[in-house]
Amino acid sequence: MKQLLYLFKTFILIGSTSFGGYMTLISMMRNKMVTRDKSVDDNLIAEGISLASMLPGPVAVNVVAYTGFHIAGIAGALVSIISVLAPSFILVLGLTLVYIQAGSKIGFESILLGIFPVVAGVIFSTGVSMGRKICTKLPHYGIAVLSFALLFFLKGYWVILLILGLSAVAGVLLFRKEITPAPTSVNKPWKPILLSLGIYVVVLVAIILFSSGSILGKLLEQFSYVSLTLFGGGYVMVPVLKSILVDQLNWFNNQEFIYGISIGQVTPGPILISSVFFGYKMAGIAGALIATIAIFFPSAMLMLILSNIFISLKHNMIVQSALMGLKPAVVGMILYSGFSIFIGQTTGANLFLSVALTAVTFWLVFRFNIATVIVILGGGILGFLIY
Repeated sequence: MKQLLYLFKTFILIGSTSFGGYMTLISMMRNKMVTRDKSVDDNLIAEGISLASMLPGPVAVNVVAYTGFHIAGIAGALVSIISVLAPSFILVLGLTLVYIQAGSKIGFESILLGIFPVVAGVIFSTGVSMGRKICTKLPHYGIAVLSFALLFFLKGYWVILLILGLSAVAGVLLFRKEITPAPTSVNKPWKPILLSLGIYVVVLVAIILFSSGSILGKLLEQFSYVSLTLFGGGYVMVPVLKSILVDQLNWFNNQEFIYGISIGQVTPGPILISSVFFGYKMAGIAGALIATIAIFFPSAMLMLILSNIFISLKHNMIVQSALMGLKPAVVGMILYSGFSIFIGQTTGANLFLSVALTAVTFWLVFRFNIATVIVILGGGILGFLIY
């Protein structure tokens, strides 16, 4: 019970303040759980990112599920997912009601111009901190630099798969001889695997049963399809959602779709919390709940199933050596994420001020371990006052 309460309090806080996309959420999770509370370590975070990046669905929420499962089993995973989504669910629901009442977009631009450079600084701090622990040899640095470079020069989700594949192979080739053989009698958690699989099957059966006619069934069907078939996280899923919701089903016009995605970006948590807006517009509170559950829950269940199998295999020498290659690749991916947020989200801002905010944030978090909640809120206030 104590562990579940800890997960609830931790992810409620993170879910309330994690502006800027999935890597911000992961950075805040690391700052709180690895650096401050020491409840998990960097290896677990890196493993979660590696596994989630290879699976469909929202990456950050899948990493949250993986972390919660590691601490308190399936109950911990469910508590973690619900807690991290609840604050943004409430905020997006409120903004949806404002949109329906007022019919106009609320201006968050000035606040965001202060938040995003701070977010970049938080992510840079996370990448450097993890890198100091994970990258202990020259080949580690080489893998991290190559990961960053491939993401910088090439675009598309296939690049992430390429990075993960190449780094895993490099790990086996470079580090296999360094692995100490683990005992062969590893307890395989078959009960959690079967329970996760059972829940997953129930969800799929529910999708089939409810998808014949009612609007709630259609919401469940369409958002579950996105959750289970698309790789690369929220920004990859957005154009597909537009194709389904606007072009194919004609549920929304372009203006409504853009507003729904916008409030998913300006509120904390994952961008796909925009599902609240789309679900509510179609079927009220029930629609908001169904759409949100459908877009996050199925892929999270898949993550739990495979994480159980991953746990049972992680003592294998080949798996361990592959992980030694994957972890520095994750460091490179994190650093590139910070770079891309800084470059892509500060257009229209004062460049000198943005660089200064990023540098000061990095220094405060990296050197003094300042809580990321404080610096992000501070950045938002500065943005509002300056812009």
